[in-house]
Amino acid sequence: MQSQNETNIFGRISNIIMELSKIGDIESSYSTLSSLINSMVKTEEEYFFAEKESTLSEIFNHNYSRDIYDLIKWGYSQGDISMFPEGEGSMIILPISKGPKVLFVYAAYVKLQEFSNEFMMFLRIIAFLMGSLYENLLLYNEILDKNAIIEKNKNFLDTLINGSIDSIIVYDKSMNIYFKNSSYDSISGNSLLLERLHDINIATIDSNKRQIVELEQDDKFYSIESLPIYFEQESFALCFIRDISGTKELEKLKQLDKMKMEFLSMMSHELRTPLSAVKAYSETIITAFEDMDRDTTLAFLTTILTEANHLEKLLNDLLDFSKLELKTLKLEPSVFDIVELINDIINSSEQAATASKVTVSFEKSKEHIKVNLDKSRVRQAVTNILQNAIKFCDREKENSFAKVSLDDTPSSVEIKVEDNGIGINEKYYSKVFEKFFKVDSSLTYQVQGTGIGLSMAKEFIEMHGGSICIEKSLEGIGTTFKITLPKGVL
Repeated sequence: MQSQNETNIFGRISNIIMELSKIGDIESSYSTLSSLINSMVKTEEEYFFAEKESTLSEIFNHNYSRDIYDLIKWGYSQGDISMFPEGEGSMIILPISKGPKVLFVYAAYVKLQEFSNEFMMFLRIIAFLMGSLYENLLLYNEILDKNAIIEKNKNFLDTLINGSIDSIIVYDKSMNIYFKNSSYDSISGNSLLLERLHDINIATIDSNKRQIVELEQDDKFYSIESLPIYFEQESFALCFIRDISGTKELEKLKQLDKMKMEFLSMMSHELRTPLSAVKAYSETIITAFEDMDRDTTLAFLTTILTEANHLEKLLNDLLDFSKLELKTLKLEPSVFDIVELINDIINSSEQAATASKVTVSFEKSKEHIKVNLDKSRVRQAVTNILQNAIKFCDREKENSFAKVSLDDTPSSVEIKVEDNGIGINEKYYSKVFEKFFKVDSSLTYQVQGTGIGLSMAKEFIEMHGGSICIEKSLEGIGTTFKITLPKGVL
């Protein structure tokens, strides 16, 4: 669920958009900008400068010092927000730009010397939106008289929206269409697409989170983005639907298809290996059973069982992956001791660790920690991360290790899996949890795998309301994954 801070941010952004949408002329843009700034911080002095006949001039003819003029001139040349300490406070320099062109500069003196990241973010949002709006008003001011500006500006915005190749729809909480542009007519007869839009926008309003979906239907590809917005304290879903069949975005889908084919190729190899072993050992037992002693027969049967278990795990992973893709996988929470579970996972991974000459250790803050989660899915997630650490050990190192640590708070548990393996380049941090992704490295190609283990782990963790990330990683040094899970209701 969204935090209160995120909700406040969305609410303030919505208020900024609403206030800017009320601007009907150049003069009111200045007062609205002043009002927006003063809603966040009290200003003691305000100035508005614009270039006139190649000279920066104060729009309202306010008196100002040479020092202030120099600061504003510098800010105008830089085109970016600046803060300058001035006595007991600071001068805020806020250029309002459209592209590389600075339209005017707002300056204010406030009795503050430190500003939050959130405040700076809102300043940038205001500057960006005001720049677009102000440029439109300037264009209209050149050709229209003051009494026609509001009506003409509305017509211009309607033209922009209705001229968009995207279908733009706004849904209210009851899934009634609050607004639609003219491009909506191109999809209004597609009942299956509209049903999907209905479900997507319900999810947007219920979760208060953005939804992004790519959908194939009737030989067409659609990119759907749904955003939660607020108007007059009511929740809405703003939805953009684009037909991407003939655009470059289709290439991304083709690339995904290529990755899926590579996945199928890898999976075929992964399935063929244990099947080949089972077949070979079974044929040997059948043809030479009478000549084999008990120990040899038992060794062969043990190998067959091991390979069959590996095959079963692969098939179960495929089944779970399919359920995740279809959004049909459901959690089955129960109360269990997560310390015991991690001990079981480490014991189960002992054979793979021994084969790779990796020492696995476990550090815990308590001997017993109870949680109410889906034990099977937590097992799969942690197992996938630990096996990843074992598989990608650095075979040139003498003392390879994988260390699992467990800590808890009253409401959550934190699991870390640290290794001294080959490591991950920082540019791949955001991609390692993507389906089918493998780091393009000669070392990784030496390791067999399906490319879905980390993506499944991430989905299992997030289904519990938890999170997973790379806490740190350096190539040649090692990697630390961090998992945070709520304890659930005990």
